Amino acid sequence: MGNDGASPAFLVFGNFPSLQNGVHGTARFPGGKAIGKGGILSACLLAATFCFYILSLTHTSVANTVVIMSMAPLVAAFLAFIFLKEKLEKRAFIALSLAFLGMLVMFQEDITNILGNSLAFGVALAFGANIVVLRRFKNIDMVPANMLAGIIAAIFSKGVEIQNEND
Repeated sequence: MGNDGASPAFLVFGNFPSLQNGVHGTARFPGGKAIGKGGILSACLLAATFCFYILSLTHTSVANTVVIMSMAPLVAAFLAFIFLKEKLEKRAFIALSLAFLGMLVMFQEDITNILGNSLAFGVALAFGANIVVLRRFKNIDMVPANMLAGIIAAIFSKGVEIQNEND
């Protein structure tokens, strides 16, 4: 919806000027540092966030996408409770439950956009998971992780574009 015929690869790659021009004018990672397993996981989750976002916009309205993806902090709190064993206060659990129920009520009539709304929830899930990864691996350098995420997203979206051309 509303992408004016632009390919998914263009939408993903075109949104990340740091990939077109290199990070701060150079394509090298700062100091040549390795980003480690946490950085690679973060990059994969960010790439998923980028792709889910663009795909959700092509399958549902911007309003639905924005409302659903705004649940990312609540999803992060829930995932931190599960994976990091962080305490989830009763208030936070109630807020999480009410927000999810509110989202279901808002979109009950818009049942035809299950795919688009699910993709938008994928944004919240992937971004919330990335927040948890960043809390777990506090030393991740986000510049190379963002660059890697953009490269992964661009490769994935180009694959989707090629697949769509073959169909």
